Amino acid sequence: MKSIGELNNYKFAIPNYQRGYRWTRQQVKELLDDIWEFLKKDSSLIYCIQPLVVCERKKDVDNFVTDITKTDNRDDNFKYAEDNNVDKSQTWEVIDGQQRLTTISIIMQMLCKKAPYSISYDTLLDSEKEINNIRELQDNKAKEDINLHFMKEAKETVVEWQKGKDNEAQKQMINTILKRVKIIWYKTDEKNSISVFTRLNVGRISLTSSELIKALFLNRENYKGNSEEIIRAQQTQIAQEWDKIENQLQDDEFWLFLRNLDDHKDSWNKPTRIDFLLDFLCKERVINQMNQSNGKQFCLIYEDKIVGKDKYRTFRIYYECYKSKKNEFLELWYYVKEIFDIWYEWYNHSELYHYVGYVLTEKTLSLEILVQKWLEQTRKEFIAEVKTVISNHLKAKKCDDLERNYYKDNRDTKRDCIPLLLLHNVETIVGQNKILTKNMQYQLGVFYKFPFHLYKIEHWDVEHIDSATENELVDDDSQRYWILSAFQCLRKEDKTPEICDKLKLFFEEDKNSSDNPSTSFSEIYKYFADKLSLSSDASNDWKNKVQNFVLLDSSTNRNYKNAIFPDKRSHIVGKEKGEHNIAYWDKVKGEIRTKKEEFKSAFVPICTKNVFQKTYSTMLGNPTVWDITDSEDYKKELENTLKEFINDEQQ
Repeated sequence: MKSIGELNNYKFAIPNYQRGYRWTRQQVKELLDDIWEFLKKDSSLIYCIQPLVVCERKKDVDNFVTDITKTDNRDDNFKYAEDNNVDKSQTWEVIDGQQRLTTISIIMQMLCKKAPYSISYDTLLDSEKEINNIRELQDNKAKEDINLHFMKEAKETVVEWQKGKDNEAQKQMINTILKRVKIIWYKTDEKNSISVFTRLNVGRISLTSSELIKALFLNRENYKGNSEEIIRAQQTQIAQEWDKIENQLQDDEFWLFLRNLDDHKDSWNKPTRIDFLLDFLCKERVINQMNQSNGKQFCLIYEDKIVGKDKYRTFRIYYECYKSKKNEFLELWYYVKEIFDIWYEWYNHSELYHYVGYVLTEKTLSLEILVQKWLEQTRKEFIAEVKTVISNHLKAKKCDDLERNYYKDNRDTKRDCIPLLLLHNVETIVGQNKILTKNMQYQLGVFYKFPFHLYKIEHWDVEHIDSATENELVDDDSQRYWILSAFQCLRKEDKTPEICDKLKLFFEEDKNSSDNPSTSFSEIYKYFADKLSLSSDASNDWKNKVQNFVLLDSSTNRNYKNAIFPDKRSHIVGKEKGEHNIAYWDKVKGEIRTKKEEFKSAFVPICTKNVFQKTYSTMLGNPTVWDITDSEDYKKELENTLKEFINDEQQ
């Protein structure tokens, strides 16, 4: 048993086969709260955290570890125990227990400037100063590496925990950690530390398959015949490449480009996302296609009786390969990188990003089939085939017909046109990017992206541009809302004393009393409709076609109710600002008034914004009205933008 204080001047190194630092704010807070409650108990008791399994690291790889005694600026009130049996120049490689060891270090740094011991991560040699001086960790550094990101989260959690605790309380906490918090020190003399790591963790919940697979890739037996320096360099390279991949997959924009929300929801909660990539490579069709493209015959084992069906199935597939092909096992890492590089190339190329993102979002093609086609074809052939798949998808969904009535037989089927509206936004952005690349200033690989991640998170839906529900304004609430929204759109000269008197009667009369003169909604509606030039077409058939539809996030849709066009436009403008003018009846003043209210902002799709700004209208006309002429211009825009995809007969 060793107390935290007895680890004074110890130097620990976290090897690159280990998982990175991944403790969440919740885990850090729970540890702090647990120790805080413990310190109130009998002082003779000890708080024991999990065993710390270590081995001695060779001296020739110790040069990167900082001796914190050189810059020791700890509070002199706290004395550290000295372990006379430890070699101060020795570095201890942590095989197990690094998550708590790192967390305790962060806590001590925040409470009393420095931790008793120093820590270095093999994959973060350039950031060793930040790890051992967490107080100075900058945001830009934390954004560069996923480990530093979680360390920064832990640091901020300690800062939050400190609030409301005076100096005496914090001193008690420090003394408790130094003297009463103890670890079980286990030193192993076994030469292969990775084997110890694998045995310790294969049965635990704390490690995912990917973290065990990482240990296989970094096992020293893969690098036989090389010097110690070369082995360390090769291991570090793979570990850093691993972290780079994991860091990119942790970016939700990239993650939701590849995946949908309903794809294995539990993967959102996993501490690592590289599992998805490693699982993907285990698909038989993928590995066979990779073999063909590389001229290899790499074999993976898929038999259930060997690899099982539990959560460690993927690890066992890689482990069987490791056992049978030790001399070639590292080639599998190049396969992993090649798959990731394909995804990353798609993500950073305008056409590939938008067309691949579209078919993945619409679930028209699987990621597996897309990779297969990519490996078989040139880029030009691949894009052409994906576009053909999109065209067939529109035909299958029957939304390539721009004359389709989505309320035929009194059934609301407007959601059927989502694939068409989504593609219109996508193709609009692709077209804009092509135009921008012709300008020499923009030929730097930077392009505007459709946010597939927001589209999925915010559950976008179809909304009428001009309301098609005037005939449904039958209940008091609907009528009151319609009047309040429409009143804001009136010109100042149209808010006459006569109409204001009628509004007062409407809002303040007792609907259940026969003594008051009744002010009918139809009378007010007629006045507003005339002043706002609301549609009075004999046939409103066009309102139930795609030329009167746009995409919007579901929260904005719900707020619309039966709003008229100018009120909807106000919602759109306000949505990006996170505020909106709300009309209400002021009983004291007896009039309609407005106030600004904050609400959650949301992304507005480019084509939706263009519609409400009347970008597609050839004649501006009345800006407060969306009429059949505007809708026909919008229809022509759809036809022109989607001419490669929609039914030729409709062009």
